[in-house]
Amino acid sequence: MIKNKISTTAEYMICPPQLSNENDGNFEIHGYNTFLGYPFIQNSSKYVGDSNPNNFEKELVNAVHECIQLQNRAQIVLLLSDGKDSLALAVALRELGISAMTVTFLRRDDYDLKKYILSVCDKLGHEPFFYFVDDVLSNFSHNDYLSIVKSSETLVMDQAALFFAFGLKKFFLENIKDPEDTLILDGLGNDEYFGYIPSKHQYYAHRLSKILPTELLAKISPNLRWFFRNTFEAHGDMSALAAFFRFGQSNELKQFFDKVPRHGAFETIMDFRAFCRGSYHDHQCMMGKTRTIARHLNAEVAFPWTQGNLPNYCFNLPVINKYDSSLLKNKILLRTFLEEKIGWERDKRGVDLFLDLDLKVFKNRFLCNVVNLELIDQITNSFLLPNSVKRRAFLELYNLACYIDVNPDFKIDISEILYV
Repeated sequence: MIKNKISTTAEYMICPPQLSNENDGNFEIHGYNTFLGYPFIQNSSKYVGDSNPNNFEKELVNAVHECIQLQNRAQIVLLLSDGKDSLALAVALRELGISAMTVTFLRRDDYDLKKYILSVCDKLGHEPFFYFVDDVLSNFSHNDYLSIVKSSETLVMDQAALFFAFGLKKFFLENIKDPEDTLILDGLGNDEYFGYIPSKHQYYAHRLSKILPTELLAKISPNLRWFFRNTFEAHGDMSALAAFFRFGQSNELKQFFDKVPRHGAFETIMDFRAFCRGSYHDHQCMMGKTRTIARHLNAEVAFPWTQGNLPNYCFNLPVINKYDSSLLKNKILLRTFLEEKIGWERDKRGVDLFLDLDLKVFKNRFLCNVVNLELIDQITNSFLLPNSVKRRAFLELYNLACYIDVNPDFKIDISEILYV
């Protein structure tokens, strides 16, 4: 079962607890029963739609205030990007009269994003700090990363984990005198209830998955799996490693979601996406990354979008305030809020720091020390997949190898996980 647990997590970057706690093989029943109890099913009686849109600012500010009161830390640090979720937290802090330190990670060419964040922080009274990708990589230490991974509650395959770990570590060393009195605010956590709209690419991949024999294609070549995904993989839950290795022990997760409704009305697709990606991927992988790093730095982290009444309030907003299915546009009310407060009118650029990773340097300095060359060559020698996918796979392979290395319970060779 340990082998199954690792390989399943590695393929999809998530691992429902039922897969490791239940050994009776009825994973699809456990998955469906868990879904029935899921609180954010849009296409059900759980959605009432009676929240007053005029109360949005009050609810948001209250949630941020609750987080700060519960943790009772003197210093507030906000992870800030140009995304709607973290920008809204920056506004809420201003409404509470709090001047926070903000941390933004940048790619090598992100000068426009830096300029934008500077203007927002100047308007809201926050103190911005920026770390370019090379600042992060220059501080990388394998032994330090092992200690970070060791404090993780679950395997985190997110390719941004390394950058967040050493970017925040550099920020703390340079600017934070008392980590134990510091609260990190993270804007993750609202996708599953605010209308988890798929991108156009994910939506069309989802529709295509209904008619393509994706399991057969994956057997022909794992590389094809990246381009032709099944309904679960179509929503972004497939790791890059699964495009290079067969993961023979990872069918249980597909079974876990098998009885969850995923076709039909657009709301059904959103419910499936919220449950399989939002409830597991975001909470375990994305948010788990920040929890692990905060714990390692002796700080605390809070996710205001998951606090108090805010999730229930946002979930029950009228549909017109949540999403527009015809435009695949989400978080309508949040967009309006930011337009009014800071004149927001931009598409999220996204961080994607892994795109600046030098494959050769990372291979020679770090990856060769933890995995054998055969595994690395399996990734680098692929002709079908671009370097962007290979970079993700390198980082995920490194995370997986480190996780196995620091967990004495996992007495298994990484090759068995990837090839069996």
